[in-house]
Amino acid sequence: MKRGAAVDTPDAYVAALDGWRRTQVEALRAAVLAAGPLEERIVGTSVTA
Repeated sequence: MKRGAAVDTPDAYVAALDGWRRTQVEALRAAVLAAGPLEERIVGTSVTA
């Protein structure tokens, strides 16, 4: 996977993905967020919770 432009928010990170990567990240993110409250943030080039 090519390294994309830097993003400032988890929403921007997901929006920058395409194809199967975006589909999988959206599904995983929805499951994690449904589990309970948390704080999302960008660390390096990854989103962490």
